[in-house]
Amino acid sequence: MFLVSGFVCIAEGLVICLWPEMSFKTLIYLFGFAIIIQGTVQFFYGIHRSLENPWLIVLYLGVINLALGHFIIFYPHLPEIIFIMSIAMTWTSTGIVMLLFAFYLYKETHKDSWLIVSGVFSVLAGFYVVAHFQKGLIPLLWVTVLYDFLFGLLVVVFGLKARAWTRMYFDDAIE
Repeated sequence: MFLVSGFVCIAEGLVICLWPEMSFKTLIYLFGFAIIIQGTVQFFYGIHRSLENPWLIVLYLGVINLALGHFIIFYPHLPEIIFIMSIAMTWTSTGIVMLLFAFYLYKETHKDSWLIVSGVFSVLAGFYVVAHFQKGLIPLLWVTVLYDFLFGLLVVVFGLKARAWTRMYFDDAIE
């Protein structure tokens, strides 16, 4: 789940970097599809792990992201302010979920700071967008690129470390 989310963020950042003069409507579709992909992965992973308490929040985040992604795609004539606030809401809610996971994993003895850093970064990026929404869409593009690269990289690194934990526990269970 973390690897897919990280790679989707990095891919979105690359597309914006390679095509910075994209239209507002194209940006809406790009963001909407990225959120739908992440929401789908979160939703199915949350269903798969729904009997375990901390993973239930992933299911809720997946539902929120799916709903927001579909809203953005089906209503592409959104005012700029609603689109910008949608981005801020997505980044903030994702950061909060990352922080909740980080604290849960910290309790479970996986003392790893990558998830905490990604959660704090995501929440701060969401608050930054809310505080500076009046600057318009062009500065938001570059904030989005920075967010996508940094958040994507942090989540991919965490995902790779988490895969090692899975292998470690699986190998211990076999012995």
